[in-house]
Order: sequence, then structure tokens, then C-alpha cells
Amino acid sequence: MAVKTELKRLQFRLMKKSITLMLRRLYSETVAIHSVFNIIESNKAPVRWLPYYIAIITAAQLREPLTARDITDAVTKSLCAEHSKDFLCESDFATVIHLHRELAEICWLHKSTIILKGKLASFRYKNEESCADLFAYDAGVYESERCRKGPISQQLHDECKHLSSQIQKAQAALDKHLDENPSREVRDEAHESRQRRIQLLKETEEVEARWNSDNLKFTEVKASVESRLNELDNMASNEALDRSIKAMVKEAEENKLREIMEGEQTASSGASEEYGSRNKNVTTEMADEARAWIRAWFAKEKRE
Repeated sequence: MAVKTELKRLQFRLMKKSITLMLRRLYSETVAIHSVFNIIESNKAPVRWLPYYIAIITAAQLREPLTARDITDAVTKSLCAEHSKDFLCESDFATVIHLHRELAEICWLHKSTIILKGKLASFRYKNEESCADLFAYDAGVYESERCRKGPISQQLHDECKHLSSQIQKAQAALDKHLDENPSREVRDEAHESRQRRIQLLKETEEVEARWNSDNLKFTEVKASVESRLNELDNMASNEALDRSIKAMVKEAEENKLREIMEGEQTASSGASEEYGSRNKNVTTEMADEARAWIRAWFAKEKRE
């Protein structure tokens, strides 16, 4: 009798230790179920896998902190599964082990999903102020279970619900107060915004005034440069005109002299010289008249 009692106590302690270990790995959020299976199945005897599969199932299905009754039920299930080997064939017993393995995996994944949803709610509660009150309850439950590495009691669930309700009421009251009575911070922010707009308008006007001044200076400089360019063009035109007049006069003189020399080859030397001198004087007078006429015409064009 004493041996049986001691055996039950040993089974109870082993199961409690296994369930506690599975809870810690489950709430660590870093351990995958397949790595747990690899450790369990390193034992060559499949019958030894059953207690650990049942420990996983029990840990994943807990809704409140682990109790002695939960441990006792897990030990009973484990013993029943192990004793089924005595009246089942080897293939049927292998099926029993496989079913417990699949059930353990399903329960683990389901609980992991719930934990990750709680983690998401905690993140949004901390980072999204606009809807933080909506995630207060789930965030509170997640943080409490993460600290305890296991589920919390129903009493703590009720306290989280109560606190979440108070947070929602307080947030609603604050929103209503801010809508009806703008706070000092809101007024100060509005005043600062108005001052910034005024300063921006002043800066804009200064920039526009500087731009207009620079544009006026540019116009004056442009007009001065254009005037100087026109003067230079006129000077160049006058010089070219003078060169053209001189070339025309020189060409007329040469042509006239050539005509005189060709027409008077048979005349006497004295008559030829007198005739040539008279014609030369005539040519000079014609050249002077041409120069005077061209200069008068150029002066008239310049005045216009």
C-alpha cells in the first residue's frame, strides 16, 4: 500500500513538473512545438512519450492556474493510455500515440495563437492612443499571463475587465471635456500656429520685395547695356561708311584717269598736259562734291 502511494506521489510530481515546463515553453513565445517533439521522441520507447503529450494537452487547455485536480486528471489519462497497450495490438497502440501527438500539436498551436493575439493587443494598447481603451482588457490579460508564465485566475480576469471599463469611461469623460472646454495646451498651440502663420507671411513679403528690387535693378542694367551696344553699333557703322566713301572716291578717280589716258594718246605733249591737268581738277572737284553730299546725307540719317 505504501509503495502504491509513493508511486502515485512520484507520478504526481513528475506530471506537475512536465506541465509546468510545457507552460514555460509555451508562454516563452520562442519555442516551436516540433522542437519539443524532437526532445520527447529522443527516448526510444514510444510508451514514454504519452505522459509528455498529455502534459502538453493539459498545459494548452488550462483556463486558470494549474491545480492539483488538473495534475491528477493528467496522471489518470496517462496511466489509462499506457495500460491500453496491454489489450491493444502494436499497430492500434501506435495509432493511440499518434492521435495524442496530433492533439498535443493542435492544442499547442491554438494556445500560441491566443497568446500572440494578446501580444498584438498589448502592442496596440501601448502605441495607438486613439484606440488604446479598446485593447486594455486583452493587453492586461496578456501581460499578467506573461509574467506568471501561465493562465491567471478568474478573479484577475474580472479585475482586468473592471479596469478596462474604468479606462474607457475615463477616456470618454476626457474626450467630452476637451470638446467642451479646450485645454490651455490647445489654446497655446493655436496661438503658436497663428504666430507661425504671421511670421511666414512676413517672410514671404520680404522675399517678394527683394525679388522686385532685384528685378528693377536687372531692368536698369539691361537698358544700360543695350544703349551701350547701340552706340557701339553706330560707331562701327560710321567707320564702315567712311571706309566705303573713301573706296568709292578712290575708284572714281582711278576710272576717270584711265579714261583720260586712253582718250588723249594722239594729242601733243603741251595740249595733253593742259587737258590732263584740267580733267584732273574736274575729277577732284567731283570727288569733293561726292564727299560733301554723302556726309550731309549721313548727318541727316543720324539726326532722324
